[in-house]
Amino acid sequence: MPKIAYHQLPVIEQFQSESESGSSLQNLKVKANKWCYFLSCKINVRLTLIICFSFVLAYFVVLVVFSKDYRILNGTRRRWQLVRNQVRHSFGWGGPVKYFGNSRNLSSNQNVDDWKLVPGGGSGDQYFVYSAYIDKDGNNRSILRIIAIAPSYSTHKFECYLKDEDENTYAIVPGHVETGKTYIDTEYSAAFIICSLYLTISSLPEPKYVTLSPGESSQQEDDQEPPTLRIYQNLNRIKHQFGVCVQPIFSYDDTPRFVQWMEYNILMGATHFTFYNISIGPSVSCVLEEYKNSDNGIQVEVLPWSSPIQDDDLLHNNDQYGQASECVFRSRGKIEHLLMIDLDEYIVPSFPDRVQNYGELYIEISAQAKLGLPEGKDAVQFGFANGIFDLDCDNGTEKGEKNENEGIMSVQDLIIYRRITRPKAVDYGQMKFITTPNLVIEPGIHNLANSVDEKYVEFQVKPDLAYLHHYKGNGANNDKCQNPDGVDQSGQFYADKLLPLVNSRMQYVQKYCKFKNN
Repeated sequence: MPKIAYHQLPVIEQFQSESESGSSLQNLKVKANKWCYFLSCKINVRLTLIICFSFVLAYFVVLVVFSKDYRILNGTRRRWQLVRNQVRHSFGWGGPVKYFGNSRNLSSNQNVDDWKLVPGGGSGDQYFVYSAYIDKDGNNRSILRIIAIAPSYSTHKFECYLKDEDENTYAIVPGHVETGKTYIDTEYSAAFIICSLYLTISSLPEPKYVTLSPGESSQQEDDQEPPTLRIYQNLNRIKHQFGVCVQPIFSYDDTPRFVQWMEYNILMGATHFTFYNISIGPSVSCVLEEYKNSDNGIQVEVLPWSSPIQDDDLLHNNDQYGQASECVFRSRGKIEHLLMIDLDEYIVPSFPDRVQNYGELYIEISAQAKLGLPEGKDAVQFGFANGIFDLDCDNGTEKGEKNENEGIMSVQDLIIYRRITRPKAVDYGQMKFITTPNLVIEPGIHNLANSVDEKYVEFQVKPDLAYLHHYKGNGANNDKCQNPDGVDQSGQFYADKLLPLVNSRMQYVQKYCKFKNN
């Protein structure tokens, strides 16, 4: 019988042909070859499975470790859900349709800046947009940057309809989602939708409006019209050296403390204020109208913030990160330095006899940064350590009897005068900051997340120069109040100048705005 190559016959035929020899030794060899063949097959299958599993495991590790924001590792409850979302979006897989809060009642007026739903956003997810700004990308190309809320890690594509002053469409350019580099330990997060303006003909005018469409592949939901946004341009006409931006305000109506906070910042040199209103109370709203109508060089802007996702498990704190970025872009070209603080926070110099306003403070912290930063790095955001002055402590400066000549409020009513006890040491964990809008993309809430160039960084100001005085009820026990970390009276330096300003404003408030004086 002619010899046949091993690979030319099925295994069973080879065994039959070789068994005809009748040799027991040969049969043993055949059986041995048979088992070795099958064993090698099993080994190959196992090896293939191991290799496939290793690739899958490596893919998940890369997603988690090398994601845009490494802080995903800090998440526990939602970590794998976020990984699932990232995998789902990377392959274009869909998800269940979700409707949040008042998303059905969001504004559709392009002349009002507020959250708008992009219908048919794709894959069952929802996308929301707030405002649009002319900007540059990392290659210095013109783009349109739209403040948005999107599923974390989404890479969804849009069509951007560019319109002129009469809202006539003259060009359509592609757009895509970029998840922000801030807090993304939730299913939805702050994001940008980037429209590629550089793809249009250079001779065309800059657009005045933009309409977002999810594209032909996505279906419109409930026949809703896609949103149209007014486009803002950076005119580079700095009118304010210092401005203040406040996070979205919810159920706040403490008029006396609000007036103190406003007048302190005005005294320190701030001339522009931006507020995002979820539910400001009627008394403070009345005071804001007074500031807006005053002819004293102070500009006040109050913007609606109808957060479409109010569940903190889905989106962090009414999109506080997105609001910070929105305020930075809104301030570009008109505000040189922007304070990002809350209504119970004051940035107070530690040596007020030497540094008496924000201008002088900025000179000092800039000099400190030049000495403290590596060569080739420039500070564009200055973080101030957080010091809590607990309102539950008896701070030693008792509220005395009001002098008839002092006006509506006495010096003891001023929070920076009366609250001087700090139960805990200052720390950098909850910093607030002064940032530079023209050089920052995402300021974050406590730390700089993204600037226009890697050389622009954040610098932590030493507390012996200035730090954040945070006046809040923190539930300190009596021992911490009696034996505090420190007593700081630097805020009292401003009391004499601040009191007449507060009383002057409170006279109007008392006459026209209803409030309770605590």
